[in-house]
Amino acid sequence: MKTEREYATEIIANAPGPRVTVLELGAHHGNDTVLLYDAATKPITLVAVEADPRNVPILERRVGRRQVNILYAAVWNRASKVILHLAEGRGDGSSSVRKPLKHLEHFPDISFTGAVEVAAMTLDGIAERYGIEQVDLIWCDIQGAERNMIAGGAKTLARTRWLLTECDRIEMYEGQATRDELLELLPDWELIAEWPENANLLLRNRGLA
Repeated sequence: MKTEREYATEIIANAPGPRVTVLELGAHHGNDTVLLYDAATKPITLVAVEADPRNVPILERRVGRRQVNILYAAVWNRASKVILHLAEGRGDGSSSVRKPLKHLEHFPDISFTGAVEVAAMTLDGIAERYGIEQVDLIWCDIQGAERNMIAGGAKTLARTRWLLTECDRIEMYEGQATRDELLELLPDWELIAEWPENANLLLRNRGLA
């Protein structure tokens, strides 16, 4: 079975139309940002969204001269200020707007000792900011805030062909949508592939198939 990254790069490389558009929600240090950008065989619009202020300088350095739109914000169901719970240790990609719950049990070497206020935007607000009409792929890794992304992104999701998202089977963060709940929130999407070991799902918009 193909990996998440193999699927994503194929989707980008084979996207229809004169331009490919990708929204990366939760860009972390930019390793996947670079992979996604470099997979394009035509001009690409890529927006990389990252909420943790510690990661943004690393992301900027990793992207280098690539024409990536980097947005420092959390993805939420409304435009506001939110508290980001900061993960420490090896799991600095685990910071979340939602408080950790089962995450503390499953990853005892990752602690959440600090917090910072950050700006939050909706998915629809992000698309509007960059003048995005159609989206070929949303790569979503926002640590338990998937429910909020969906709530604030109905217009954009309706115009998105593929969604590759992290989604746990248990409540790693307080109030997050678990796998089955997320699929119920996306009735117009077809599950194409799943990687339970990584808690990742690949879905295709039936309306744009």
